[in-house]
Amino acid sequence: PPNIMEKLESQFLQDKQERNTAMIDVLQHLTAIKNETTFGFEDMRGEFRSLFEAYDEKVSVYKTQVDNITTHLATSEEEINNRIIKTMEELERVQSEQEERLDTCRSEVNSLRTHITNLETPIIMLTAASGSIAVVEAGKYDNNIDCEWIINLPAGNKILLKWIYIDMEIKDNCPYDYVTVKNLNTNQLEYG
Repeated sequence: PPNIMEKLESQFLQDKQERNTAMIDVLQHLTAIKNETTFGFEDMRGEFRSLFEAYDEKVSVYKTQVDNITTHLATSEEEINNRIIKTMEELERVQSEQEERLDTCRSEVNSLRTHITNLETPIIMLTAASGSIAVVEAGKYDNNIDCEWIINLPAGNKILLKWIYIDMEIKDNCPYDYVTVKNLNTNQLEYG
């Protein structure tokens, strides 16, 4: 029994020492793993921090670029609107000029039409200080005839018009028989 106790005690101490050694090895191994993990985490944190800083920098650059593009688009839109407004104003001005030219052309065409109509009828030239002009030599005028005479004299001369005989229908339902005298230089009605 005492030997057995000593052996058991010795075995117990040896087992205890082996367990302690094994525990120390496990603790050292766990500490090493912990240190490696901690250093790994610190390295990873550093890398993540670097990545986030690079990301923030890129985002800042992109944000600046987007702001620049937005400003450029707003400026371009304003310039385009101004160009459109100027173009529309120019088109309206040109259209107004064209309408005025068209009105002038219509007036000239009407004047030319009158002139051509006058040329189709015989032209009577008065060479004396007085004389008479008529569409027909003898007889009657046709119905619905429009007679027009343009008398041109040098400036300063006066024109005296007399009707020896004029037969006009004076009826309420006939507004077509009339005589007017107009000064073409001033476009004023002198008589009628």
